[in-house]
Amino acid sequence: MKISVAALILALGLIPGEAEAGHNHHDSNHHLQAVGEEKCTVFVEDRLYDDSDETAPPKDKRSRLSCFMSDGRSYTIPFADADYIKENFTSGLYDSGKTELILGPGAMIDPSTNELVVSSAGAEFRPKESSGRRKLTTGTKTMLVVRVVASNGQTTASQAQLSDSVFGTSGDPINLSERYKSCSHGKLTFNAATGSNISAGTTQVTVSSSTSDGDDTMVNDVTEALNTLFGVSSPDQIADHVMYC
Repeated sequence: MKISVAALILALGLIPGEAEAGHNHHDSNHHLQAVGEEKCTVFVEDRLYDDSDETAPPKDKRSRLSCFMSDGRSYTIPFADADYIKENFTSGLYDSGKTELILGPGAMIDPSTNELVVSSAGAEFRPKESSGRRKLTTGTKTMLVVRVVASNGQTTASQAQLSDSVFGTSGDPINLSERYKSCSHGKLTFNAATGSNISAGTTQVTVSSSTSDGDDTMVNDVTEALNTLFGVSSPDQIADHVMYC
């Protein structure tokens, strides 16, 4: 089992007609939940699939828009498909991770699909105010690798093996951290996160959900479990980058 959020590249805008369609396609029998927040941070995700996966969408249809809440959980914004993202935002009108979706009155979450249910009349995209953070592509960053145990399985690699693969703690010369350092000519370095409940840059969480529930459900369940384990409100309070495996 491998759960990952791939590279986040673009942000997006809003087409009223499509937004209304996204709002109306939800069955009225679904049990919707209030968002509970006024805004979320927008990312465009490019998802990777195994070549043998017959259910995978075409390669040019694998981008999607997601909004990350303050606690680290994310929900899909269904009205912006890959064609819309490609057509409207390759020009860089908005930046992934630097754009907020201001949620209007009545914004809801559909837990059965992990989608935001928003109305074009109330939702608005805005560039985020500068946070003063350093660029993500340079500097020294901390990384936490999370080994996930689901109700129906777990990754075959142990925490020690994951640590070696990512940080080279047991001598793996071609580890992930070294690759980033080499490719960036030494400008980007990942160090193993430290602290309680962390062993050589790794930790482990157990969730009640199954891999058959889908990546979206799994990722949010792992995020919630991490927040509980470390007593934080969001995983970004544990390390600069968090990898789910």
